[in-house]
Amino acid sequence: MKVKVVYYGSIYDRNGAAKVVRTFADQRQLFFAYCGHDVMVFDKSCSESVYKGSENEVKLGSSLLYSIKRKIKTVLGNTIMEKYRNSYFGTKRLLERACWVEKGRNTIDRYFSQSFDDDAIIFHDIFTCWAYFDYCKRNKLEPKKVILVLHTNGEMFKMALINFPNINGTRYHKVMNKRAEVCYRYAKRIVFVSEGSAKVFKQQYPVYAEKVNVVYNGIEDMSISPVFDGTVKMVTVGTVGRRKNQILLLDCLKIIRKHCDATLTVIGGGPSLEECKQRAKELKLDQWVSFLGSMDGVANELTKCNLFVMSSLDEGLPIAAIEALRAKLPVVLTDVGGCRELIEDNGYLVQPNVDEITDAVIDFGKDVEKQKKMSEASYRLFKGKFTLDSMIRGYSRIIDDMFH
Repeated sequence: MKVKVVYYGSIYDRNGAAKVVRTFADQRQLFFAYCGHDVMVFDKSCSESVYKGSENEVKLGSSLLYSIKRKIKTVLGNTIMEKYRNSYFGTKRLLERACWVEKGRNTIDRYFSQSFDDDAIIFHDIFTCWAYFDYCKRNKLEPKKVILVLHTNGEMFKMALINFPNINGTRYHKVMNKRAEVCYRYAKRIVFVSEGSAKVFKQQYPVYAEKVNVVYNGIEDMSISPVFDGTVKMVTVGTVGRRKNQILLLDCLKIIRKHCDATLTVIGGGPSLEECKQRAKELKLDQWVSFLGSMDGVANELTKCNLFVMSSLDEGLPIAAIEALRAKLPVVLTDVGGCRELIEDNGYLVQPNVDEITDAVIDFGKDVEKQKKMSEASYRLFKGKFTLDSMIRGYSRIIDDMFH
């Protein structure tokens, strides 16, 4: 049987979902070994529906011209988004024509425009999944078997509501929920990336509980060890914006530095990056904060730090935090999505506010021996739950079960 992973973005994008989808592409042979089915990827960077592999990769960020165009597009996009964000109709137009909905529709149009003979499809977002079922309905086609993977906290569209709060409870919000329920109804399996997210979903939609599976995100192992020398070298990784809430960490750092020698490295670009830089200047933290922007080679930067911190308002199961566990970093994570499943004697689970994050980091800075024990616990947890092999086996079982 042939299984197609259809994704509206690029597997080279620097976000968690893209990294997971790229795993499906890179580990095609391993999937076949585990479940006996051919798993392929269709994304916007592939000229054909079959991923060609490392020899013929099209790395979107490799040319200077592309980088310049992308930067201009990002600046313009952020400006337009801020302008439209403040109105209901502007938000609706953004979501339908510039953001996820339109991307999903375009992806499905391209998918059906090419020859394909797959037996099942895996979607990693609700928008492309809905676009697929909608296309089948409009063209009177029988949908193939679908696995829907949701990288959310179980509350559908929470990420959209954080970025666009004025649609909450509106008619358009109800339309979004109806579209989502089409996906729940017709998908053969619904996969969440954490037990907590699956629990939230099943409480809201008990009728679909039997379809729900959990597969933790997994990544390849690496040999990385942090240095614990009495200083606190914090790092946070992710798109800099409202959802990840990095600006809160700057207020925390101001207080933390009164108690210990601490620095902060912010890795990631996004709509709130300039706002965060300005806030760092206002707080006179320039000397102790580094903004590295969006980048490859995050693992190398993690080796220079000894504490991973996250101030997110919403998560599914963040790949960045799993990368921190692999790097043997103790963690401070906000209690959102499946983050509590990333802590077992290796850090602190906090609420996204200054007091709790600050107290956790100050406590961490007091005891180097405790830091080393947390480091060992992080890596132990990674090896136990979040390896690449574990993730591939999990999806292979679901694929195999769907065909039997």
